Amino acid sequence: GVQTCALPIWLNIPVLTNPSDIPFEPHCYITTRPESTHDWTKQWLDINGFSAAPVYTVSGSKVEAATQSGVDWFIDDRYDNFVELNKAGVCTFLYSRPHNERYEVGFRRIKSLAEINHYK
Repeated sequence: GVQTCALPIWLNIPVLTNPSDIPFEPHCYITTRPESTHDWTKQWLDINGFSAAPVYTVSGSKVEAATQSGVDWFIDDRYDNFVELNKAGVCTFLYSRPHNERYEVGFRRIKSLAEINHYK
């Protein structure tokens, strides 16, 4: 027979940034996923050693959650989120990933979270 993993797919998402490489305490986490994954997202963050902070699960735009949470600045790897958040007045940096390298965003592109220390 075929063996399947008992964990939901949301708990098997690979870690792209080691929590020890984050040089600040996250104010919150905002993710675009189905609302039904909210508890799994919180569990994934905990299992993978990320700092405890409020988790916002949105089905579309992150602007409302970002403004209501009171973030000083935001980091996202999706170009559309980057543009929308900046247009809404949320200072947002584009975290460099292969899928967004074609966009020219000047100083608002960061290749590591350590670069954020330059803007504090």
